[in-house]
Amino acid sequence: FMASILAVDDQKVMRDLVSTILTTEGQEITLSEDGVQALDLAHQYQLAMVLLDFNMPDMNGISLVSWLQKPFEPERLIKAVNVTLSKNNS
Repeated sequence: FMASILAVDDQKVMRDLVSTILTTEGQEITLSEDGVQALDLAHQYQLAMVLLDFNMPDMNGISLVSWLQKPFEPERLIKAVNVTLSKNNS
């Protein structure tokens, strides 16, 4: 089966945005609203990449990347990219 991109963000609007952009480009995308769910999905799918928010409740993105790398062989390491956006209220 095709390798999937996992997008992890606690904000639905961000998950929807990433999903729309990537599916328009023909990518297979899997969405997760938190790090715990992302860990579960990582064991269900062959992931090519994880796009994630570093600022999430319960399990931040740095912890998630650490946990995602643990069960895999070196040749199957997952590429992780931080997609955190923030508002500048100045």
